[in-house]
Amino acid sequence: MSIDMGVSKKLFLSIVLLVIAIGLIWLGKTLVISKKEYTVIQNGRQPNFAPQAVTGDINQSWDHIELGNEYFKTQNYEKAAEEFRQAYSTTYGSKSLSGLKLARTYEKLERFDDGIKLLDDMIVRGYLSEQGIQNANDVKSRLLTAKSQAAQNAQAQPS
Repeated sequence: MSIDMGVSKKLFLSIVLLVIAIGLIWLGKTLVISKKEYTVIQNGRQPNFAPQAVTGDINQSWDHIELGNEYFKTQNYEKAAEEFRQAYSTTYGSKSLSGLKLARTYEKLERFDDGIKLLDDMIVRGYLSEQGIQNANDVKSRLLTAKSQAAQNAQAQPS
């Protein structure tokens, strides 16, 4: 039994196309799965697929940030500070966002030293991008000015 060369070429090409199609389907499923995963970027490293415990921590962090935002909008700064502090304390949450929000809340609560210490710590630990450092320095400048003003007002008041 002899196979025509044209038929064998067609059979070979069909097999190659089938292998490519299967590969693309597998890759497509992998990409779909990847879209459902969360990634964590720390200290400029490449993203890694995050296990469930990490995604739970991230989700918890965002829940606290959202609650903190709501409390901040209603000027309930004590509760906002607590929510932002909890978000900041999660292992894989957004340290930069929750920390900056916490520092701004400390500003509203007139807890200037707490805000300054937090911002300095965030900068030293490398939690902030260049833009984040600029934002932190802007908030820190306001905190230092407000602290100085509060000290002057305290001295000006009679004992």
